[in-house]
Amino acid sequence: WLAASLIIWVAFDMIKEAIRKPLFTFTPKKDSYGINVKIIGKEATIVTNPDTGKLITVWETSSKKKLKYGK
Repeated sequence: WLAASLIIWVAFDMIKEAIRKPLFTFTPKKDSYGINVKIIGKEATIVTNPDTGKLITVWETSSKKKLKYGK
């Protein structure tokens, strides 16, 4: 039950939409893992490494962020 409650379902199309039509893209940040960029999309928020092109993490965009960054 606990494992199931920790899973956040985000469809691949939501990720593609965030990359293709971002509501907001933050300035790249460098941390101990390298460079990462946070991108807020209409349905998904993603963090990616622009150097490798790899997706680091993803979650559903909150309604608060949709209101703040929505177009």
